[in-house]
Amino acid sequence: MAGTVLAIDPDEARANELRALRAVAAGDQAAFAQLVAAHGPALLRFARSVLSDLAEAEDVVQESLLKLWEAAATWTQQARLSTWLHTVCYNRAVDRLRARRGFVEISELENHADEAVAADGAMIRAEQAAGLRMAMEALPHRQLTAVTLFHLQELSQSDCAAVMGISESAFESLLARARRRLRAALSEGDRLEDTHDG
Repeated sequence: MAGTVLAIDPDEARANELRALRAVAAGDQAAFAQLVAAHGPALLRFARSVLSDLAEAEDVVQESLLKLWEAAATWTQQARLSTWLHTVCYNRAVDRLRARRGFVEISELENHADEAVAADGAMIRAEQAAGLRMAMEALPHRQLTAVTLFHLQELSQSDCAAVMGISESAFESLLARARRRLRAALSEGDRLEDTHDG
């Protein structure tokens, strides 16, 4: 049938992960490289969104993947691999934030401007993206993490809750607060733009 997408059986995906991890445990560097290729880009996006620093994010991802290499021999299927990797990555990123500031008030995150420059031809989209980025950077740390895990990393709510070490209902509440805060910030930005244009 045209346009039919075949769903991947979750049990088969877990079996494939387990086979890959067993190969990694046996020292198979090609199997490890495949896991890195499959999970590395998403982890880097996630770590960069939490840390707002590419170099630190790369270090955190490298540490997380090294932890995977070390844990492969004793892997038990308590969680999906992507959830486990995001949890390790999140914990490492929070450690970096604590070290960066001496301590971190977990409900707050400093604003870090992204210095990416938008192309001239995409100025309107760039301004909208900048507004969203600024609104996200203004979110408290845990709300930013919730939005990133669910909307950008596309993890399920249960996986997001597991990564953050909270109940699913607590995650839903955290995500709802983040969404309300984002909507309010973006609405305020639109009102300010209208005032300046008028």
